[in-house]
Amino acid sequence: MLINKETITNYVNGITNPNTRKTYRLSLKKFHSYLQDNNINDINHDNLNQVIYDYKAYLNNKNLKAITINQHLIILKTFINEYTKLSYDKDLKLIKTEKRKPNYLTTQQIQTALKYTEDKTDELIIKLLTSTGLRIHEALNITKKQLQNTDEKENAIITIIGKNSKRRLIVILSKLTKQLRKYSQDHKKYIFESNRKESEPLTSRLIQR
Repeated sequence: MLINKETITNYVNGITNPNTRKTYRLSLKKFHSYLQDNNINDINHDNLNQVIYDYKAYLNNKNLKAITINQHLIILKTFINEYTKLSYDKDLKLIKTEKRKPNYLTTQQIQTALKYTEDKTDELIIKLLTSTGLRIHEALNITKKQLQNTDEKENAIITIIGKNSKRRLIVILSKLTKQLRKYSQDHKKYIFESNRKESEPLTSRLIQR
């Protein structure tokens, strides 16, 4: 099996989520560079395990964090099993990592942020993210039409397509739903719509800033 730039591009272009697509592209390019540097021109059933074992050792010698090494290995295994004729069935022995405690905002911190927020877009984004747990790009891709799907209490019931195309339902309480409708009444498609590109959502980078 030959892994080249074209193979990687074809695979990652099929990934829906832009952040996931970028992560996979960078990770698989790193693996491709490793193959080139070590003159590995073909991967088959006979040498697959050894190649992955050696690649793991290579990453480890780069003094990368354990969580980063594990991410590279998981992406590689996913790519091989989903897109090639090879199959990596063995347990992928990952490097042990300490479980990180979740980092979250307290109610007081959220109230403080809202108190000093003057921009309506910022205010509604903060309210939406902290009340639903949505990722930024998920929040930005909610359309005005989706807000019309409500229960008997006028809470909006939104279907979110997340990582690996997994679907989940989130609830936007009626008070916030009304605020979002009023805010986006002049928008064409998205709740948080770009002023520069018609019918396009705001970018994640803008919200992060």
